[in-house]
Amino acid sequence: MREPVLIIFDGYEAAHDNKPVADWLNQQLLAEVETALGLTVIVAGQKVPDYANAGWRDLARHLPLEPITEIEHWEPWVERRYPDFRDKGVHLATVVMAANGNPALISTLCETIVKRS
Repeated sequence: MREPVLIIFDGYEAAHDNKPVADWLNQQLLAEVETALGLTVIVAGQKVPDYANAGWRDLARHLPLEPITEIEHWEPWVERRYPDFRDKGVHLATVVMAANGNPALISTLCETIVKRS
């Protein structure tokens, strides 16, 4: 490769139960990381590939993410993504607390709140 390449897979849990996709990712694409010096792959999700016995395990970094419970981290994101959220009269801190800081759940709740008439 002449230029570095970054490939990002988010929501791996959706592919985890799809054996052909999971096998392709684990056995073919991630195996290329060993020999392709300009290739970086980020795999994110509630589930991630099992790297304990993979040939690329020494190249992997497992970074578990914690819930995001600080309201100041959510406010700019909600304002950009859901500009009508404040007009609904909903307290964002309550949404974050109810979702226990889970990003997927907070996103779903905010979208549902904004879509209500």
